[in-house]
Amino acid sequence: MGIFRYLLLLISALLVWPASAQADEFVRFDGGMVQVCEATQLSAPPSPRDRGNCTLIPELEIDPHGTALWVFGTLTPSERLLSSKRPVSLFLSSKTASRVYLNGELIGQNGKPGLSLTDETPGQIDAAFYIPREKLRDGSNEVVFLLSGQNSFLRSSRAVLTLGLFTYLEPPFHDRGTNWMAFLTFGVFGLAGIYAVLLSRLSIAGISSLTLAAGSLFAAGQVLAENLRSIWSYPYPVHDVRLLLIIICALGTGMALAAHTFRRLSMPRPFIWLVVGAVTALFSVGVAPGFDDKAAIAILIPSLLALIASGFAAARGEQVAWGYGLAFGGFILLNLVDPGDFLDRYYFYALAALVLYLFAGQAYAYRDAIAERDEMIETRRQLEVALEKASSAAPDYVLINHSGRTERVDTGRIVSLSAAGDYVSVRLDDGRDLLHAGALSSFEAELPGSFLRIHRSHLANTSFIQSLDRLPGGTGNLLMTDGSNLPVSRRIMPRVRNLFEKNS
Repeated sequence: MGIFRYLLLLISALLVWPASAQADEFVRFDGGMVQVCEATQLSAPPSPRDRGNCTLIPELEIDPHGTALWVFGTLTPSERLLSSKRPVSLFLSSKTASRVYLNGELIGQNGKPGLSLTDETPGQIDAAFYIPREKLRDGSNEVVFLLSGQNSFLRSSRAVLTLGLFTYLEPPFHDRGTNWMAFLTFGVFGLAGIYAVLLSRLSIAGISSLTLAAGSLFAAGQVLAENLRSIWSYPYPVHDVRLLLIIICALGTGMALAAHTFRRLSMPRPFIWLVVGAVTALFSVGVAPGFDDKAAIAILIPSLLALIASGFAAARGEQVAWGYGLAFGGFILLNLVDPGDFLDRYYFYALAALVLYLFAGQAYAYRDAIAERDEMIETRRQLEVALEKASSAAPDYVLINHSGRTERVDTGRIVSLSAAGDYVSVRLDDGRDLLHAGALSSFEAELPGSFLRIHRSHLANTSFIQSLDRLPGGTGNLLMTDGSNLPVSRRIMPRVRNLFEKNS
């Protein structure tokens, strides 16, 4: 655990290094506190004697959702910021329309604050108000904001995302996700989704590829929604839509990948599991306090279901389930190491690794399915030829050495042959079992095409098959017309099923 944490911290340091050079220039409100009071008029800031109803709160707890507020605070620029030759701005990222005063003088407006929904013109989510050098004092500066969030339809724990003095940057300047690798993951998810959609058009791939395609495309949508602020300084109501899209895409990704896992691991009653998972996730998302928590829960609950399915499949003896369990378990564990930083820095890389692993598993399954289908087609062709030949030819006979004598037996009377140590048990249609001294393989060349090896220890006469049952592990059971039961191996099960269905 410690090694993973240090590796993640190292990766995080490399990712944020380009922005860290200027991090010490950012100046927040003195003490991190501001005075907030409800706005009853918008013409000018209330004078100090009219601020009796104002409340002192931390600057990041400002909540203008559905109302208008006057916000008062002081900023003291750092010496480095004052001595820098670069222009300075008051940096505001918020779900508001805003107007800003510095030392009693209006310096800018973003949108048009209003006392009602119709009076307000929404501002952009990110705004930089340029401050001429001569207007910035060496020491304490009073800043007053008029903020209104009348067009906000989702209350969030952080309506004001960032607030302070900084060197001037043209919006959009949101640094979360600007690293090119975040957009590389978008390309990975998008191409993976398109590839899986094309793969699903082949009947052999089917639902497994469709669910993987859905998971990949939902993940691509989440990458785009998460990084939208890096490419567009949108009107602030779009931020609420963006947050909803992040949660919807996270839940869609998780449910699709869980459905894919259930399909690949033959999970019993998958629909019930998916419904339970979706209801649990939606309830948990509804009660979670912040949108980061909601997004994490939306994908972690389906991932937990996939982990449980992997455990059940591993207990049934499915070797592939161990890899699925490790993949989903690792994804969940990485999130629990440091939830906040994981969502900001590592989430999409870990999700891309998980999706690529599932694609690798799907590719191997697809390869095996192609090989099995080709083998089945060839076996069916050979069987059809053999059966046609057997039906038109005279009755064949085999010699059975049993009880010290040799008996010639019509192959049409043989129900099955089973290996029994150094002997072969030959079961006839009259219920007798003849014990032949020899190997099972010696009969295969002599028997007509109506006989099929269904197991390494059993040959069955397809003319005597009554029914075929598929068992949970992928194997099968043949019920013969004489009442005997024969096992069918997993590898041969598909061709036996196809032959039985063809002749039924």
